[in-house]
Amino acid sequence: MATPKHWPTGVTYITKPVYHSSVTKDVVNLLRSSVTGGGDLPLVLSELQTIPVAPAVESSHRLTHIQRIDDKEHPAQGQLGLFASRKVAADTMLLFYIGEVHAQDRDSDYDLSLLRIPLQRPTGPGKSDLLYSLPASVDTQIQSPEAWVINLGVDAARIGNEARCINDYRGIAQRPNAVFKLVRERNTREVRMSVWTSRALAKNEEILVSYGKGWWNARHIRDLQWRV
Repeated sequence: MATPKHWPTGVTYITKPVYHSSVTKDVVNLLRSSVTGGGDLPLVLSELQTIPVAPAVESSHRLTHIQRIDDKEHPAQGQLGLFASRKVAADTMLLFYIGEVHAQDRDSDYDLSLLRIPLQRPTGPGKSDLLYSLPASVDTQIQSPEAWVINLGVDAARIGNEARCINDYRGIAQRPNAVFKLVRERNTREVRMSVWTSRALAKNEEILVSYGKGWWNARHIRDLQWRV
């Protein structure tokens, strides 16, 4: 598998998601299911049915390219960015955000939230049944006695594709020119995160998204802890 030009050393290039052991087979099957199925998971599956199937897109190598940033005024000067290889219309899917799908609490700048899946099905007042069998390594967040969720993320710190090079718009532009959207891959029907243009892009224009307040807040807290 040929890696893109300027691909970072020490990072494995992949074109489809890799699943960490913290994601059980039940959950993987759910992510790849496009059938509403029986009555055990009506809420979960009905929500997943609203996720659209990704359109047929050209290779990310044709639409985008990685470039090292030399501009001294750029917040990511000396690092990498992702750029449009040609003019791209608004509301165009550029590529998937590919990495390791996991169900852990990770401290990674390349970790993107994918999906939140309920772990329990209410069966009556104060009672519930587990929807999935879970390994001991899975981190669960208890919101209430009947509302456990599994938080799935996509971490591209060590393995990923070109999307890991997309920078946040802050300090570069007034607003993002691209957004994340949850879609199903056309062939496998697998739930994936994708990157779409929010307006038309010029050739060689840097692709910029919003990392979100949660990402910046977590990084601020980590920086404060590091200084102590």
